[in-house]
Amino acid sequence: MDIKPYMAKFGFGCAGSRHIVVEQESKLWLAFASEGAGVFMMSSDSLAAGLLEINLMYDGQSIPYTYVASESLLEISSEHGKVSIAVDACARALRFDGEGVALRLDSKDTEQSTTNLNMTGGTVVSMGGGRYFFAAKRGCISFDDTWVRNRFRSKAPILDITPDDGRLELIAYDLPADEPMPEITKSLGECAEANAAGFKAFCEKLIATPADWGDVRENIAYLMWLNQRNVNGVNVILSNKLRSMDIDPVKLSAASLAFTCPTHAAALITAAQGVSPAAQGPATLRLFKDGLFEKVSRKTVFDLYSTLREHLLWWTQHRTDCDPDLYFYAYRYEAGTAANALFKTGAPVYSPDINTHMILACKALGKLADFTGNTADGEKWRERAKAIKKSLITNLWDGEKFVGKNVYSGEMVEAEEAIALAPIMLGAMLPKEISAILAKNVSGGICDPFTVLGLYRAGYEKQVKQIVTAQLNKARKKGMDDPYCGAALLALAGTVL
Repeated sequence: MDIKPYMAKFGFGCAGSRHIVVEQESKLWLAFASEGAGVFMMSSDSLAAGLLEINLMYDGQSIPYTYVASESLLEISSEHGKVSIAVDACARALRFDGEGVALRLDSKDTEQSTTNLNMTGGTVVSMGGGRYFFAAKRGCISFDDTWVRNRFRSKAPILDITPDDGRLELIAYDLPADEPMPEITKSLGECAEANAAGFKAFCEKLIATPADWGDVRENIAYLMWLNQRNVNGVNVILSNKLRSMDIDPVKLSAASLAFTCPTHAAALITAAQGVSPAAQGPATLRLFKDGLFEKVSRKTVFDLYSTLREHLLWWTQHRTDCDPDLYFYAYRYEAGTAANALFKTGAPVYSPDINTHMILACKALGKLADFTGNTADGEKWRERAKAIKKSLITNLWDGEKFVGKNVYSGEMVEAEEAIALAPIMLGAMLPKEISAILAKNVSGGICDPFTVLGLYRAGYEKQVKQIVTAQLNKARKKGMDDPYCGAALLALAGTVL
């Protein structure tokens, strides 16, 4: 597949590797994915300090080039020769193979703190939140480094790799300082083939979609595959690993909908830290609806049950007041950055979305309890779901829409579309007359997968198919900006089309 449309924002790399080659200002740059929250690599509009510009050289001069990029191989070509790049996952390295040209890696950076070390076997460059160790398997590395006086850093390191008999092979390792270099056992071509096979295997784990949307599915799959991070043995998905290693727990649960492997989907639901039950309930219920729970271990079931139960009990203890069956947001950040109108009269505020998620979490806990043979607890959770639903409709439905309600003053406030429409997630659990009113207010731009699936399960299949088809067409024309949203769109396409 052609990944050039995503080179500027996401880049070329591989699942599990921090190496990223990104395009900015019509040039290719070598970078590391962020290692943790707060490590800034680059913005969407400008280059960040610490990147190394990739130059093809001939007769000592930088020469123009073009490139093609797939999920497994990046090929940079000029009239004099080319350089191919692939990730060597076994060696935790980025491999460069060149023919007919020399290679230059230029920091072009006068501010970023950089430390360098020439040593036997290669050159170390520590910059931009990462530590590169460059070794030439074929060819010769020369190092041009201007040091800033009285500071332990260099000003503008430049690495030149000259070919040996017209060929060069450069290895850029991603290793801690005290870890020995792994042995190189594969050719660059074999590395590319292994990565292509890994991507294909990843795609096979995703929900099937109509063949007409195969190109969109492949593009989304690449973003999901590239932006993975291993957390406690689980490959979770990030919004963009080049910029941040933060995990969005709500979006991660939504992304689980795209996976047909129940064990992996359940692991994604429980992987994100925090105490918010948002999306975990409906994501768990999906596993039951699709009949996937018959394929998981009892440990997976108990992990899900424990996580959901812990989160729901926390909210019951800390986010209920006079009405024990109605939940509120105590702080604006709990409702998400887009929730402004909801807090017009201040906080705390009862909100339709959090109560909807509580209903679904209780329903999921009931099914999980039944699955483990504890039917008594299952019935308690179902009764709890009924009580919250009754309180939601009694207190937050004004006859035309769901609204927020200030906990102290009792004043009603209008909420943003996504929050006001959240109860449609209940599907057939919601009274038909309410569902009919909400369905009329659902716009084609709504992208929350649980809201759309709720509308679908409330009986509005035609409307949902129109919404999903429109979003797929948009993704085909403009691409995807977020692997989370892409995963949700895959799940919708595979479920309703």
